[in-house]
Amino acid sequence: MGEALGYASMTEIPVVVVDAQRGGPSTGLPTKMEQSDLNIAVHGGHGDSPRIVLAPASVAECFHLTVWGFNLAEQYQSPVIILSDYSLSFRTETIEPFDLAKYPVITRAQPQGELAPKEYKRYKINGSYISPMALPGMPNAQYTATGLEHNEYGNPAYTPEAHIQMSEKRWHKYDALRHSHEYVRHFGPERARVGLLCWGTTAGPCRGAVHLAAQEEIALSMLQVQMLWPLPEDAIVAFIDSVDIVLVPEVNYLGQFAKLVQGELGVRVKSLTAYGGVPFTRFDILRKVHELLGIAEPELV
Repeated sequence: MGEALGYASMTEIPVVVVDAQRGGPSTGLPTKMEQSDLNIAVHGGHGDSPRIVLAPASVAECFHLTVWGFNLAEQYQSPVIILSDYSLSFRTETIEPFDLAKYPVITRAQPQGELAPKEYKRYKINGSYISPMALPGMPNAQYTATGLEHNEYGNPAYTPEAHIQMSEKRWHKYDALRHSHEYVRHFGPERARVGLLCWGTTAGPCRGAVHLAAQEEIALSMLQVQMLWPLPEDAIVAFIDSVDIVLVPEVNYLGQFAKLVQGELGVRVKSLTAYGGVPFTRFDILRKVHELLGIAEPELV
């Protein structure tokens, strides 16, 4: 499967993959949840194989982010991974009816006008780094979709210059997403002592902890990151700057998202992990907040 994702990255073919995570490695905990596929979703593959990774936190977000996953795959001509988990796959949840009119349909960029023979450049370098992708049967728009490195026409090219040019093309087309504030959700006060930086289904207990903290007059805020790759860097940095301590709760052993944020942004965060195959409770997270703030633990019921 990693080989196919690498091929889609190289050929810039839209594809959407759903990964409903469970406890691992191997067959691991087939009926328990975990958030431990983040590393392979973001980095899995040989070579530098770019992709987009989205993480829903609820049944409604499964629908919303899957729709946007297809839109992003078409817009950026990219593989997109929807990183769900076992608890979402088997959850029963009441949601409001979807207003489908609010969901635009984004289609891939296509060649405009008639093409002369041998004119079409499938991987043309332009300002957006996203090249027109011909539909099957378009006159004079044939090209080779090879896993080999290629030139603008799609023909194999092994020179250092070609690999540098195409590598930069494949990565720079995501620049707008790194600066986007669209795929994050903020809860709680604008400024706080502690900020929870979370993703996936851990957002639920984090919101519960924010609610409990407000009842105790503790300034606790939260940023749910829906796009894990490319990281929405501007939004995350702004959130980190608004709090004194950043806590990253996630259900895996390694603290994968905490390490990803630290490695990409060069910041220090506190990691809180659970790896028993079950999600956090809101009390688990609030206890850690109390610990970070040096607050004596009250009786939680």
